Amino acid sequence: MMSGTATLVLLCRRPQLREGKRRLAASLGDDYTFNVAQALLQCALEDLQAWQGQQVVSPSQKDDTSWFQHLLFDLNLKRAALWPQSQGNLGQRINALDQSLYDAGHLARIYIGSDSPILDASLYSHVDKALQTHDMVLVPASDGGVVLMATKQPWPDLRTLPWSEANLCSELSELCLANELSLARLDTYFDVDNDADLLRAMHCLEHDQRPARQHLFFLARQYFGHHSHT
Repeated sequence: MMSGTATLVLLCRRPQLREGKRRLAASLGDDYTFNVAQALLQCALEDLQAWQGQQVVSPSQKDDTSWFQHLLFDLNLKRAALWPQSQGNLGQRINALDQSLYDAGHLARIYIGSDSPILDASLYSHVDKALQTHDMVLVPASDGGVVLMATKQPWPDLRTLPWSEANLCSELSELCLANELSLARLDTYFDVDNDADLLRAMHCLEHDQRPARQHLFFLARQYFGHHSHT
């Protein structure tokens, strides 16, 4: 179990065949990419299962709420609250969700996505500790984005941030500081956006004993083992 006083919030979407992760699909194909997307979501949900604090799953589409309800039931994630995102771009959706959570008494929130399976208990511990002395904590992604963002204050206006660009983390950092919010930036991690990222994740997870990570490792090894002989 991972201790933590903050609420862990998973921003996610329902894996769908031929939707999302197009850079990955360009190399892996649609069917395999769908399997990888499912495995990545399971890795993120595994982190929620291990989190001792409050847990929130926030689907990007309100219509997928029922699907996620069944998934959380199957995984015995009884403590996780479902909190669908509203309309708008990602910044607007995070702002609306964050304000709702803050108003509901979630005074510290850690946001993750489902694209970074190498997150582990050590990182969450560092985030939780940094959040005790800073208003906000960011874990940069190697592509310039972020893999984790945590806060004790309502986020500033995020709607104009370049969410899919390589300068996202730097722009978000500047926005926080411009609003006089203390900020901690931790070590850089990476997302799985393409086949090179998946290969990197496979090497990182080879000795990881967490079941969902083991499944992703074997799924990746199956793919790369097959294609190393073709």
